Amino acid sequence: MAPLWFVWDGESLWLNSIVRSKRWSDLRRDPRVAVVIDGGEQFHELRGVEISGVAEVVGEVPRTATPDSRVATAELLFARKYMGGDHFTADGRHAWLRIAADQLGLPEERCVAAVVTLGVRPWSSTLPPGY
Repeated sequence: MAPLWFVWDGESLWLNSIVRSKRWSDLRRDPRVAVVIDGGEQFHELRGVEISGVAEVVGEVPRTATPDSRVATAELLFARKYMGGDHFTADGRHAWLRIAADQLGLPEERCVAAVVTLGVRPWSSTLPPGY
């Protein structure tokens, strides 16, 4: 499991992942994923969604500054959400993963936004000891 920044374009979830990581190599070997996204601080504010699907690599690996219409919308949404403007700056270490949801649902546990390759149990601070 790994927390990641993400954007939703109305159809797919987009993740910007470091390509020299265990997560990247795991997803290249088996692209099936389950993603849990939640928000809120106090219990009554908590809300979330669980998405399962297949992670697809889109665009250059790693991403450079070369314009690419396949990731343009995701980069604009990402820039607005995390960079405070309309300009996305590629760092040459990350690449884009798109997850088209096979299933959407409410998460069973409360946990931070995370990507979990299938077959690995997600961690949650609210699980009872020994779970």
